[in-house]
Amino acid sequence: ASDDLLPAFSATFINNDHQFRLAYSETLSRPDFRELSPAAFTDPVTGREVVGNPDLQITNITNYDARWEWYFGFSDYVSFGLFYKEFELPIEATVRAGPQQLQSFANAESAENRGAEFEVYKRLDFLPGMGEDFYVQSNVSYIESSVTIRPEDQGVLTNTARPLQGQSDWLFNAQVGYEPYAGVTATLLYHYYGERITEVGTSGAPDLIEQPFGELNF
Repeated sequence: ASDDLLPAFSATFINNDHQFRLAYSETLSRPDFRELSPAAFTDPVTGREVVGNPDLQITNITNYDARWEWYFGFSDYVSFGLFYKEFELPIEATVRAGPQQLQSFANAESAENRGAEFEVYKRLDFLPGMGEDFYVQSNVSYIESSVTIRPEDQGVLTNTARPLQGQSDWLFNAQVGYEPYAGVTATLLYHYYGERITEVGTSGAPDLIEQPFGELNF
């Protein structure tokens, strides 16, 4: 058990159709049971053997956000935001050297995420006919990430200069929706994320890299 003080602050300035927001918060990320358990188990999704790390510590996260929003219609808007995150002792998935490539977990010393996000939502009510029943929405984020390794892990982790495990540099979502006041609704959705490290290599084993991936759903 632990007692933690997690302050948060936000402010909004409204100027007609425009809003400007600033936010600060401190949050935690606690290791879950599977990340802590020293007993080996098989991941049902990947089929890989996983061994937890009972020495994992809680991650402290400090968040800074600034955002501009423009509401140019009843439900239409455009927004642009900048964000910066500081991680103390972030938890990363690791892969152990050897033929079995056991997955485990470890704390890095610290990490930083900084980036920008753009989002737009527009109903197609300017089109004749059923245009008012359709909308388009999209957001894109670019994120720069870096991690600092603990001194005791300098000779254990293979690469000491790299992005934070699990963090892609690009994220993109786009959707076209049909949403009448009553009846059947439908959505065509495309999601994309850029290259990311899925598991950090140890003892000479390379980092496992997941290639960029796009997915289309209806």
